Amino acid sequence: MGRKNGCFATEPSRVSRSRKLTGHGYRALGKEILGHQNEPATPHLLPSPVPRHAVDALKSSQPQAVDSTALRHAAGAMIRAILIMSNLAGAMVSTPRLRAADVGDAAALHARFVDYSDEPLRHKIDHSIKILEDALRVFGPDAVYASFNGGKDACVILHLLRAARHAHAVKSSNREKPKCIYFDASDDFGEVRTFVRDTCEALSDELAVEPVAPDVGYVDGLKKLVSDAKPRALAFVLGTRQGDPNCGDQKPFEPSSEWMPAFMRVNPILDWSYGDVWSFLRTFDLPYCSLYDEGYTSLGSVSSTKRNPALLSNEEYKPAFMLEDWSLERAGRVEKPKKKAAVVP
Repeated sequence: MGRKNGCFATEPSRVSRSRKLTGHGYRALGKEILGHQNEPATPHLLPSPVPRHAVDALKSSQPQAVDSTALRHAAGAMIRAILIMSNLAGAMVSTPRLRAADVGDAAALHARFVDYSDEPLRHKIDHSIKILEDALRVFGPDAVYASFNGGKDACVILHLLRAARHAHAVKSSNREKPKCIYFDASDDFGEVRTFVRDTCEALSDELAVEPVAPDVGYVDGLKKLVSDAKPRALAFVLGTRQGDPNCGDQKPFEPSSEWMPAFMRVNPILDWSYGDVWSFLRTFDLPYCSLYDEGYTSLGSVSSTKRNPALLSNEEYKPAFMLEDWSLERAGRVEKPKKKAAVVP
């Protein structure tokens, strides 16, 4: 068990909806089936009492040594065969589709948040839901958009918004749906694109999904949404956290930058840490993209995202929630090459 900055990392009881038996799991299975075949037979392991001459005969027995060597070779061959089967299975098995039952009912989810007693995460959940309820009250549910890109932070805000929408509906009897928008990009991971589509489909009873045409781009997509909604103001719920690139000194409610279309940014998890995000997702058993179980801690495009080297252990990558140094969250992101300054003759 590792602990960092007040959060814990433990072996998962359930890490994602698409977790498969990995090569490591197959190796463990092979050892369990074969036993510890590499451990030599020694007198203290033999049943007692054993005559001394029998022990001496065992130690000097050449056929026994041959049999032991052959058994070790057989064990190694079987383990290699199991690993090959593991790789083939991983290539053939597709990620199961996310179902509505996987995300649960919003009312039940809200009740779980209310009943949760572990501070300080409980305090952060309450504060985040309050921000979202204010957004729903001021702008109206149908003018509130959750920007969902399939990342871990986006998963958090999506489920917090579901709970906030339920609380708002109970208080105001306004059962209009907030909207969920995602910008589909062809250079995103296939696992991410599938997870986004399946999540939006599973939540279609609670959120009005408005996908943008593929590869339109974030800014152009926002321009169209804002233009179509005029003169009404829109609010976009984002998963920005302090320390993120371009976060700056944003507040929970922050107007968009002047070079962007006019809308209100709603940042309900600004004060959440990397550990808070994973505690939330795992405590409430909420689905997330399977890539986070394969060594990725921050997801971007395929070309700009690698597995986090800080999670490499014994030639295998640990899941994202086991990252001990949270400052290395983006260690797997590839920086874009900087443009060379123009040379003035």
